[in-house]
Amino acid sequence: MNQGLQQETALVTNFPNLDISRALATTKTTINDRIDALNNRIDTMETRLNARFDSMNTRNLARVLNLRITDPYETLEVVSNTTGNIPQNYPQTVAALRAMTRQNINALLNFYQLPNAGTVETKRIHFARHLEIQLL
Repeated sequence: MNQGLQQETALVTNFPNLDISRALATTKTTINDRIDALNNRIDTMETRLNARFDSMNTRNLARVLNLRITDPYETLEVVSNTTGNIPQNYPQTVAALRAMTRQNINALLNFYQLPNAGTVETKRIHFARHLEIQLL
């Protein structure tokens, strides 16, 4: 601490003997630690957001490719769900989608967290729209 400041504070009665520079250094360290922790949290959030954007871009690309299919036997692009997982019973073609049973289409709708009410044909249409598949 500054010697002049120490002399001045010594003249004040009942003034506690403070080591201001130590208190400031402690405060600075605390602030720096909090800034470091905040930066780490921001980095983690950025990493998670980038992963979500990458997954979203991949899903959108698959949808665009599926939208261009004009042959019912052409291979469909697999569209992952929002967590990046791929269903086990994903139809390989539009023809395979049209042949799916109620149980299989319900499993897909549940996998993508889509409503599964209606007839089998309504469910197929709903599933196809979600994945940008034209039911040829």
